[in-house]
Amino acid sequence: MDIEGNTRTLDEVVRREVQLIEGDAFDTAKISRSNRRIRALGFFKTNDITPEQGSAPDKAILKVKVEEQPTGELSVGAGFSTTEAVIGDVSISERNLLGRGQNLRLSFSLSLRRREVDLSFTEPYFLDKPIAAGIDIFNTNIDFQDESSFDQSTSGGRLRTGF
Repeated sequence: MDIEGNTRTLDEVVRREVQLIEGDAFDTAKISRSNRRIRALGFFKTNDITPEQGSAPDKAILKVKVEEQPTGELSVGAGFSTTEAVIGDVSISERNLLGRGQNLRLSFSLSLRRREVDLSFTEPYFLDKPIAAGIDIFNTNIDFQDESSFDQSTSGGRLRTGF
């Protein structure tokens, strides 16, 4: 299998979505499914898998052509709440961290009463298996001085897995 056009994304990220491995019988359904799986990653504007003649009539070489697209995202929001007054939110995320297909997100939320920070990381192929594993870490501070004369601070995290 030859992969072209992936300037940032590692070959292994594309290869793990292809349903055929070397030596398999030619199967157009698996090629079509592989094309859909690569498209579903969301890392490429276009992708196409085309078989080319191999070293013998019964052998084929798969040519995978992809065109990268931006995978980072910056989000800024603002709002108003009757309990918290003005609320601001900033979030930055990368869906293809270092070309490895990993997802990293950092978000900040701020109001007159509350400050919140969230960090999230997801590895979609944990231990090279199709099992997603992730970690979330958060810290929240809420000012209750006007109502009850105290501040509340919550920090924590959680581990996630999924198939």
